Amino acid sequence: ISRTKCEGDGVVFTVEATGANLVYDWRLNNVSLGLPSNPTLTITGLVKATHEGTYTCKVTGTCGTQTSVPAVLTVNRNTAIGAPVITANPVCEGGSTSITINASGDGLTYLWKKNGQPITATNISGITSSELIISNTLTTDAGTYSCTVTGACGSLTSDPANLQVNPTTVITMHPVGQTLCE
Repeated sequence: ISRTKCEGDGVVFTVEATGANLVYDWRLNNVSLGLPSNPTLTITGLVKATHEGTYTCKVTGTCGTQTSVPAVLTVNRNTAIGAPVITANPVCEGGSTSITINASGDGLTYLWKKNGQPITATNISGITSSELIISNTLTTDAGTYSCTVTGACGSLTSDPANLQVNPTTVITMHPVGQTLCE
């Protein structure tokens, strides 16, 4: 039976046959695996991309040879992520920056968080992609950002990245003209 597994999982293929003096030859992509004769092929905790392919079992007995129908093994890569990278840090209030995450795996989805909470700010886009874009930054955008990446083989949360937003320079008191006596 065809199977889809994650890297590191185990998988078992079984064939049933009748006849006299049966010899089982398991094959991957029509090439003999050279294993001892057994009606069960077990790969325990070692499944990796090189195991992906089409498996058949050639059964030879005293009165003939038969080959099983193919069973396809699909191996999904485990999710792996790097640290988030901020393009401009610190950024000035009103400016823009982006935070990207490099991830690999199959069937990836992204969820960005700020200070541990899902992001809902209107000036931030890309909260479900590998690049989070913060436009027209506010000082309230400063914080710790992380990304949870979920794939076919599980979820991982990135290390945090701290974003600093420097406030816009504002003169709070202007000089006042004076009239003085000599």
